[in-house]
Amino acid sequence: MHKYLAGDGIGACGTLQWTPNWAAGWMGYVMGSLGLSATEIGAEVGATPEEINRLLLDQGFYYGRPGAYGLTSKGKTFGVQRHHDNGYGGVAYRSWETTRFDPTILEALDVSAEKLTKVRTDIADDRRTRRDARNAARVEADANYRAGHAEDAEDEARPEIDWGKILLGAALFGGVIAASISVKKGIDLYKRNKAEQAATASRDMKTVCGGCRAGMANGVMTCPHCGATSAAGDLELTGSGTLEAVVVEVGYSEAEPWLSKWDDVIRDYEAVEEAFLAEGTDNRVIRHRLLRFFEDCWHLVEWIKRDTQLPAEVAEKVVKAAWNADPMVLCEAIASTSKHHTREGRKGQPEKVTARVMSVTMPQGIGKWSPTVTVTAWNPEAPEPQDHDARTLASDCISWWRSFIKQNRLPVPWEENADPA
Repeated sequence: MHKYLAGDGIGACGTLQWTPNWAAGWMGYVMGSLGLSATEIGAEVGATPEEINRLLLDQGFYYGRPGAYGLTSKGKTFGVQRHHDNGYGGVAYRSWETTRFDPTILEALDVSAEKLTKVRTDIADDRRTRRDARNAARVEADANYRAGHAEDAEDEARPEIDWGKILLGAALFGGVIAASISVKKGIDLYKRNKAEQAATASRDMKTVCGGCRAGMANGVMTCPHCGATSAAGDLELTGSGTLEAVVVEVGYSEAEPWLSKWDDVIRDYEAVEEAFLAEGTDNRVIRHRLLRFFEDCWHLVEWIKRDTQLPAEVAEKVVKAAWNADPMVLCEAIASTSKHHTREGRKGQPEKVTARVMSVTMPQGIGKWSPTVTVTAWNPEAPEPQDHDARTLASDCISWWRSFIKQNRLPVPWEENADPA
């Protein structure tokens, strides 16, 4: 029996005369809290979480797709899903599901060498297909971009009609009647030109993924770069013409890619810098923007860990790497203290680091605007609290993330110097 569920109590559950609803609820709680995750099942049989999830899907325990699996009736006899959220409301709200299984799944799931070989081949084929789709989309986007610029150059080279001179000539040689006919022709031609320009603008609309902000071909509903199922995030118009109105509906995938959170982190950091540079910024605004940045900055670790579109080794590496980086350890302490107010270690475990924004110092009178913000950290292993400059810490965290993304070749489509996938 698995180490988390060892003991006579679980084995005896089937023999006790409990009411069905009570027993089902109790077993659901136990499995949801202490059961095996895909990672732990994989550790038992020598497979990655992605491979275990694919085995569960192929053998009828799951339905759905990566990042959005659900339990079938067969799967519900061995496991439970639990809903979680980050405790925030509004635009900061995030939720996710976790699935855990009773240890008997190890007997029910076929993890033979033949089955593992098949799912590994399938996973490799899927990754190859996605990579080919991304490359094809990039080629198409580049071709559309060049074609659009060629049309713009052709429009600029086409000589414009000087209706003023034409009307003057008509008045001189044809009189008022001829001039009236020319005016009518000119108006008709102007309307046709406007209609053609509007059609060109409509044809040249380009969509951008709402998840990773990479260019997408018109009509494509699934992003070939990150897999998000949003139709568009931005609308770009090229060419010339008059646009009366645009209605854009932005959709987001249930399983948002890690790039969505990275975009949040970048925008949070820009907001922090703006607060420090804009003279007279309220101290509460500076504090709020810093806390939002550190929260999203640490949450990005979980987003990368849980993004099933990333290689399994990256998901495993990001947690260990973050906990071994001093700026990120302090970032986690700030984010967790902001969420829980007071941090306490679990029974038998060491107490956790607590960190808070303790002061915002702003210059008074005439002089250069240069506020400073102090973060104080209480480490149970340190004899005295330690102070840190919050702006410097935020910069160090961004630098660490950029280095991690570059070292692991994670594609960021909207950045000019992003490494290729």
